[in-house]
This record gives sequence, structure tokens and C-alpha cells, in this order.
Amino acid sequence: MKSSLFLLLFVVIGCSQTKSFNVENIELPKDQKAKSSNLWTKKYKSFYEDENFTVDQSCHGEFGGYITFTQKSSKNKYVLGATCPVIINNIDGKYYLTSTLAHLMASSEIVEIDNPLHLTLENPEIRSSETIKGKKVVLDSIGVFTLLSFKYDDTLFHITTDSKKMYLSEIKNGKFENVMTIAEKSFWSHDPISFETTDGHFVSIFENDQVDGYIEIIGNTIKIFTYR
Repeated sequence: MKSSLFLLLFVVIGCSQTKSFNVENIELPKDQKAKSSNLWTKKYKSFYEDENFTVDQSCHGEFGGYITFTQKSSKNKYVLGATCPVIINNIDGKYYLTSTLAHLMASSEIVEIDNPLHLTLENPEIRSSETIKGKKVVLDSIGVFTLLSFKYDDTLFHITTDSKKMYLSEIKNGKFENVMTIAEKSFWSHDPISFETTDGHFVSIFENDQVDGYIEIIGNTIKIFTYR
């Protein structure tokens, strides 16, 4: 089933602790692609959910997108513009929304939402994709596409790609800092499908004219599967 595999161990030394990541690049035959949809069960039926909110997303490419927080107790809906939503991670009670767009030079945005009730209350007279209230911009980057953001040891990491390679990245001083190169090619998708699974894995499915496959993150192991 596997035509090639190599393992890379990289040690990231931080100020207070050491983090290590294993990277596996695995090639699969094309006929395995049809079976991939049965490999995981998504943690959320919606885009994201917790005890207080259900979150849905809408994306219209370069024409914009948004997320909707529906408060479970009141059923009120709160919206925030986002082009285009990829995934939400919750760290220390704050929501971190990753959005990305492959159009033109590619772009990425990471925003922090401290309290969804401070977002814009849904109103048919207000275009949801243009709302900005209640967010704190953590990163706004041009030329970088973000396939996935994931938590490891309460730290937010990102799988990013430019026109040449794919990286494991962190955010430092409002910019992506590449921790390591995880692929010598650029993997991206016009419509990436990224999610957390019921068993705590993080998955991103990518497809374009040149390559298709998926990334699965299990703890500190990053597995990159491509179909050949």
C-alpha cells in the first residue's frame, strides 16, 4: 500500500520546553483515494461546536465569507466576516479562527475571538461577510496559504505553504515563523477541507491540478499522504 516512506524527527527548543515533531511522507496508489472518506469521523457535525455555541461557515472565494456563532441558550446568531474559514481552535477559552484564500497570491488570516457575544448580531440589512466587530487580528499575511491550524500542548501550530514548499509554522510578532520544512513541494487547495476527528486527530484534505492527498496530525506526528 505504501510506495515510499521517510521519517524525519525535528526538535523545537522553546524558552520553557522542548517540542518534537515526527514527519512522515507517504505515497499511496490512486485507487486508495475513494476509501479515504471513511478513514475518520468528524468531531463536529457543524464547523465547530462547544457547550455554548454552534458555529457554521460560508465561503464564496474571493467574494468573501463569514462564520455564524449560534448561542444555544438564546438561539441568537452572531456573525463575523472571514475569507475563507478553515478551522477554529479553542485555547484557554478563546476562539482562534483560521481563514485562507488561494486566489491570486494567496492569503491567510488568524483572528482571536474572546467572546462571540461581542460579534455582530445577525441582521438581514448587514452583509455578514463585511462584519469585523469583536475580533482581534493575530496575523494577516499575503503570499502564504494555510491548510490547517492545530493545537499541540496548548500551543497553536499551522501547516502553511508558499509557492515552493510546505512548512510547520508558529506565529511570532504577528508573522508566520517557519519551524521546519515538512515537504519540498507546495501543497494547496482551492477548497481545503480541514477538521478535528472524534479521536483527537487533525486532518486537512487538499487537491489541485498537480497533486492531491491529505495531512493527518496525531499528537506530534505529521503524516502527509499523496496519491500517485
